[in-house]
Amino acid sequence: MQLKINHRLNQILIFMLLSNVLIIGGIALWNYHFILDNLVIFTVIMFIYNLLWSLGFMMLEINWDKRMIQKMAIKGEIALANITKAEKYTAMKDSRGKHYNIWKFEVNYWDQEMKKHNAVLFDKLNATVEAVPLGTVYITNDESKPLRRFILQNIIIGNITSLRPLVLKYENNKAINIKYLNVYYNDGLIIETFSQSIKAAQA
Repeated sequence: MQLKINHRLNQILIFMLLSNVLIIGGIALWNYHFILDNLVIFTVIMFIYNLLWSLGFMMLEINWDKRMIQKMAIKGEIALANITKAEKYTAMKDSRGKHYNIWKFEVNYWDQEMKKHNAVLFDKLNATVEAVPLGTVYITNDESKPLRRFILQNIIIGNITSLRPLVLKYENNKAINIKYLNVYYNDGLIIETFSQSIKAAQA
């Protein structure tokens, strides 16, 4: 889903640039002297126009995936997953100049009827992450929209009390080998074992 979001953001950015060309070009074709006679006012208006576009784009860039994740988690659209393989897929940079890496994850996940499935998902990780341990995480999951899969931060699972019965249902299932990983957000996800988190905190 992160790849799709990034694609959509690029489309919005292209539209924003094209709108500038169309506005300036359209006015120039209609009355070129209008721009020259009102150059200061026109420049200020275009500056405000682009500033609003840029602020809106930045907010969308920061919050699009987070809002989708929060909404799905609140609705209970989650599943327990074991990461079986993780590898870097591509690097990316946002409009603020922050660098991330998109990682490709192969997972086995259990739906809420405890049926096991295999899936591939892509998520955005902190640029400093060089390796992701194998283990257990929660992911967003809507079977009708398989592309909308994200790895959930532990804090999200802990803060939504309505998810506790489902979490207990998974943890009481002896057929699932659960080895929880610590997942949190710091300019992209960081996924590590709890022992790694403790060592990092003590360093």
